[in-house]
Amino acid sequence: MAAQLDSGAAFELSLSLDNGCVRFFNDSGSSWLSEVLATAPQHLYTVLHGWNEIVLGYSKMLVAKQASARKLRRCIRLSGTGVMLPLSLNNIFHATFHAVPAAERWAQAAAASSSEIHFIPLVYRSAAFGVVRSADPRSWFAWEYTIRAMTRLSGAEIARRTSEILNAGCCCFERLEAAAPPFNAYARSSRERLYRFRRAVLGNVLSANEMQSGISDTIVTKSKDWTLSSVPLM
Repeated sequence: MAAQLDSGAAFELSLSLDNGCVRFFNDSGSSWLSEVLATAPQHLYTVLHGWNEIVLGYSKMLVAKQASARKLRRCIRLSGTGVMLPLSLNNIFHATFHAVPAAERWAQAAAASSSEIHFIPLVYRSAAFGVVRSADPRSWFAWEYTIRAMTRLSGAEIARRTSEILNAGCCCFERLEAAAPPFNAYARSSRERLYRFRRAVLGNVLSANEMQSGISDTIVTKSKDWTLSSVPLM
């Protein structure tokens, strides 16, 4: 059935939906895989492809299809924007291929946003969570690394918020975004991008360590070419 649907699907490299929902499921490859449920009428069955650093090419990441009333009844609704970011392996090397372009994109978007941003792991089957690796986000150091350039929340708080979203089973957002653009960490042209990313990560690690109770959980990141300031997260 999946092959039949895919043959007539719209193929996309990015996804942007109003009132989009994410449903999580497990299979033999990994826990916390996902599909997108579109609430807009007559939404085309869509296959989202993204950069896969393991195959050095694009791979199918998820499908977006028309939501059924039965599935929507099981969803919770969160205000703000849901941003799905790839997590291919619990490995900082692999995470870098996705973390750098994600930070570049959402640094600017988040700075202009007054609503909450919820970061959602878009788990690849290669992650093998619950099969080879722990399915508990508290052990996903690569996920913290992926969003660290965009938040100064503690690692424990990142894990807690991620667990809440995953364990809800299905979450709907005012807006839902997903993409995995290509990035080559080895390229000479990527050096400055990596330097900016590193500065942002280290700055937020220091901020997270220095934060005391009562201080607002906001992005406070400054780097050479982009600035995030006082933007509510998750």
